[in-house]
Amino acid sequence: LKYDENYLNEYSSIIDLKSKVKKYIHFYNHNRFHSALNYKKPMNVYLEGVKKVA
Repeated sequence: LKYDENYLNEYSSIIDLKSKVKKYIHFYNHNRFHSALNYKKPMNVYLEGVKKVA
């Protein structure tokens, strides 16, 4: 988050900052592939685990 979002953008206000960070966190967890997760999306990995437990 620090390098992907904060240093690449400027924010006009605290409200703008909060809104964009919230959107980025959603993108990071739902749309971005992660090499540490074998190139899967974190939410997909989480949901796979929930299905196994249920």
